[in-house]
Amino acid sequence: MYSMLRVIVISILFTGCAAHITPEGTYIEPLPAAVIVGPPVVVAPPPHVVVRPLPPVIYYPDRPSLYHYNNVYYYNYHGDWYYGEHERGPWHKLPRKYYPPRKKRYRR
Repeated sequence: MYSMLRVIVISILFTGCAAHITPEGTYIEPLPAAVIVGPPVVVAPPPHVVVRPLPPVIYYPDRPSLYHYNNVYYYNYHGDWYYGEHERGPWHKLPRKYYPPRKKRYRR
């Protein structure tokens, strides 16, 4: 009897069956096969180039020597750079070690 019960329990665990115990006897029915179809899993490779956003520099076309960056205004006058808190000044001379790199002009 013990070995028969063991065979039934093992077969239920491995085959996926449902057992019904009634006064007339034990009925074992196989469960319907569950097929789960989901969307395909696509794993993209990591990008080779990471593009960082540009710093938010504001350029004023009507005043080509005036730039706004990080709440500070920068003004280029005859090759020297000045900075100030407002668009109209007052302007303070920027030390040369803080000058921006030379800008390149491209032909259209």
